[in-house]
Amino acid sequence: MVKDSKKTLLKTASLRAKARAGFTEFVGYCRARGFRFVIVSNGLDFYIHDILSKMGLGDVEIFASETRFGSDGIKVKYVGPDGAPLDDGFKEAYVRSFLQDGYQVIYIGDGFSDIPAAKRCQHIFATRELATRCREMNLDCTPFVDFHEVRRGLEALSGTKAP
Repeated sequence: MVKDSKKTLLKTASLRAKARAGFTEFVGYCRARGFRFVIVSNGLDFYIHDILSKMGLGDVEIFASETRFGSDGIKVKYVGPDGAPLDDGFKEAYVRSFLQDGYQVIYIGDGFSDIPAAKRCQHIFATRELATRCREMNLDCTPFVDFHEVRRGLEALSGTKAP
């Protein structure tokens, strides 16, 4: 239903989107320790790529919607790790895939859509709606406000300290 141009939507996203404090440093921390850092988002791929590129993080691994612009508006498609289109459970499908590949998954999230995926992970860092739901469901999680707190929590979990 959105008929705005890609340029207009990118401008709007860049004006409104703000990374939490410590995000860039957190990505660097993960890379320095050999932790695979991945973004799995229900957001639209084109603006996520644009925002990360402007932050100097254009090489971050992202799984999000595949967005196509046409004369009749935007077409959005979610594709699972197996390449098949998904109507539901996008984040959970990727978490299942990472777990099947032998990864220990640390989940960082803030929304209602994060709950099914987060429940499958070894540890949850939660804020906003996800933190509230974790408390209600008695799911163990570490609350956070910014990525400095997430880094300290990850250091405690992994036994590594940042320089």
